[in-house]
Amino acid sequence: MADWLLRFVQAGDFHLELPLSGLAEIPPQLRDVLVDAPFQAAEGVFHAALSEGVDFLVLCGDLLDAVRTGPRGPRFLQEQFERLAEREIAVYWAGGPVDPVEAWPEVVPLPENVHRFPTAEVAEFLFDRGARPPVRLLGRGRGEEARLRPGEFRPPDDAHFTIAVAHGKAPAAALERAGVDAWALGGRHTAKTLRTEPAFIHYAGSPQGRKPTETGPHGGTLVEVDGHGRVRQRMLPTNTVRWCDERIVLPADARRSDLEHEIDERTARLTAAAGETELLIRWTILAEGPLLTDLRRGTLAVELVNAHRTRSAGRPGAWSVDLVAGPAGGIPDAWYRQESVRGDFLRSLAALAESGAPPIGEDDLPEGIDAELAEALLCCQGAARSRLLEEAAQWGADRLTAEGGTP
Repeated sequence: MADWLLRFVQAGDFHLELPLSGLAEIPPQLRDVLVDAPFQAAEGVFHAALSEGVDFLVLCGDLLDAVRTGPRGPRFLQEQFERLAEREIAVYWAGGPVDPVEAWPEVVPLPENVHRFPTAEVAEFLFDRGARPPVRLLGRGRGEEARLRPGEFRPPDDAHFTIAVAHGKAPAAALERAGVDAWALGGRHTAKTLRTEPAFIHYAGSPQGRKPTETGPHGGTLVEVDGHGRVRQRMLPTNTVRWCDERIVLPADARRSDLEHEIDERTARLTAAAGETELLIRWTILAEGPLLTDLRRGTLAVELVNAHRTRSAGRPGAWSVDLVAGPAGGIPDAWYRQESVRGDFLRSLAALAESGAPPIGEDDLPEGIDAELAEALLCCQGAARSRLLEEAAQWGADRLTAEGGTP
């Protein structure tokens, strides 16, 4: 076993006040699971800290809105902190916009092992076990208007391994220049490591994905630092519900039975890998010929979703959220160049999809776009925006071609 200087779990963005969203209908067998999923996933973080026997737990903000959760939220965290206190595991917590230190209800006292960073300024805690070198933790909570300013976290010029704890975003280069050894950050719901050296810069993400764009495993991160300051990380999955975005490409001669077989095979692999985790699957089918026509203009897509829900209704199970279809070869490039209503429509969406494009406003959307798609595009960004723009382009191309305006 390596001679670790320290081992800690990093987590954040519990958002205990937010339910899962993105489901048009909720299966009866999953109602309780979906309601409790944020709390179950958060509890998994504390269980992981206990089972791994870490030195401390770092929490990077937005754990809960204490008003919106009601008494359940603060009492839940108090109980989890007390579990760690019994094992002498410290907690270092930098609040985010929804959980600044001043928002914690006074009637729910925190145990002495919980150390909260203030909102007004960067504060320091020294973790010292005597037998090993001390570790410095610098942190600051984030208020509604506060920005992450890496320069405020610059440590003294000594040999202590320093961890900065905060909620927010800043350029990786600016974070590196601050001179700390590791950044434990909150503010992203999907885990992401910006750098591993010279500084370790990591977002642990949310323990539970809450919508279709937050796919894959979610949890906390076990961080291990050796005596030379080298960092090793490992995800500790805690989600009880997992969003999946599955894409199936079919040959031109594929039939309904081929697609059903592929869906069942893919589901079997996903459920085997997920263990006891419930799966919410969104299917994208890329096909050609009559099968594509049946999927997009007939009732086949609905029939397949309903049939799959029936076959996968066990617990734990796999619930089909929806199924969308498009041509295997995508929209022909020539359609974007045509001087036609369809060409104008596609070019306007392509401009919105360009890298670095600003947020979409109502005036940016092409005329005639589906109202539901338009509403979704106005409030999404990143990967979700790219996917919706792809769907919008396919939706428009399909309808404009079907109307006969453009061959």
